[in-house]
Amino acid sequence: MLIRPGIATVIMSFCVLVMYRVALQQWGSNTWTILLAICAGMVIYPLVLVALGGIRSGDVRRLPVIGTWAADLLERLGR
Repeated sequence: MLIRPGIATVIMSFCVLVMYRVALQQWGSNTWTILLAICAGMVIYPLVLVALGGIRSGDVRRLPVIGTWAADLLERLGR
C-alpha cells in the first residue's frame, strides 16, 4: 500500500529536480522554472503510479467528472 506510491514519489522528485535544474540553466528565471517543474510533477506522478500498478480502474471510477473516462482508459491499458 505504501511501496508503490513511495517509489512513484521518488521517481517524480528526481524528474522534477532534473527539470528544474535544466530549465533554470536555460531561462534563468526562478518563477517559470518552478511552475514548469510543478506541472511536470503533476503529469509524471500519476503516469508512474499507473505504470507501477498503484492505481486501478476501480480507484478512479469514483472521481467526479473524469472518473468514468479515466477508468475506461485504464481498463483498456489492462490496469
